Amino acid sequence: MHLETTEHAETKTRKQKLNLEVGERVRERRLTSGLTLKAIAAVTGLSVSLISQIELGKSAASIQTLHKLSEALEVRMTYFFETI
Repeated sequence: MHLETTEHAETKTRKQKLNLEVGERVRERRLTSGLTLKAIAAVTGLSVSLISQIELGKSAASIQTLHKLSEALEVRMTYFFETI
């Protein structure tokens, strides 16, 4: 039982790190593009709240969401994963 708990915790930690890395890349690109959260929300149709949650690593972005963000930020989707 302890092994399962440890494995679950390690998986959760990896997912959290992934979310943080992706979020940092989204935020970095948004800022270098000179876009506000409100502006990128308008372009993508995503809520300001969701984009903020993604940037902070508190929410995992779906493939569809990453696609919308990559188009708005004019990068390939792989850009978000380059530092991982």
